[in-house]
Amino acid sequence: MSFLTNAEILSIFGELSKVPRGYESFFNHVDDNVHWEITGQNALSGICRSKAEFLDKVWLPIIKLIAEPGPIFEIACPDSITRNDEGWVNVELKTKDTRTKLGNRLYSQHYSWHCRFNSTKKIVQVRCFFDTSLAETVLLDEKYRQQALAILPNDERPEMGPDYPSIPFDPAYKRFLNEFYLLMDSPNEHEKHSQCFTPDATVIMGEREARGREGELDRVMS
Repeated sequence: MSFLTNAEILSIFGELSKVPRGYESFFNHVDDNVHWEITGQNALSGICRSKAEFLDKVWLPIIKLIAEPGPIFEIACPDSITRNDEGWVNVELKTKDTRTKLGNRLYSQHYSWHCRFNSTKKIVQVRCFFDTSLAETVLLDEKYRQQALAILPNDERPEMGPDYPSIPFDPAYKRFLNEFYLLMDSPNEHEKHSQCFTPDATVIMGEREARGREGELDRVMS
């Protein structure tokens, strides 16, 4: 005899679409000692041997990558739900209106969760199948974006460098770059490419700073 009815299954997994409060409701149905396997051979694959480990190592890191209100999961096809007398339930889930936080990339994922419930209607085992290529492409891209901008826990950002004035876009700027780099590629053209700068130009090269096209600026550019 199956441990859960179809109505109970729809209710439990339906909580994942009620973000963000539905997350807590869903995980109340997960046993503390759940065995959660993310299948495949990729950066996201692995096994968690408790609910706390899964939340800490998998769930919460993914939540940080997704824009508000968080990932929304829907039951892909209620008619595809299967269950047996040993407590196993197979559910297809798909994400809806889920985008990454910085990259604003759509994360349109399709999952198949194979879950085993015990007699108290708690999930004690999960095998998760999904499009690992999509996950690596979208989620890891967002992770690298956040790391590059130093979005760290507790807002632990590194010290920022000096503020430089913003330069408004000017079509002439593109022409200047074209001219400058063409001259830089030509031997013995120092005098010409230094003329690309205004007389009061400032050039910063590492820790060196030179002001004025004549004299000091010429020495830096040579």
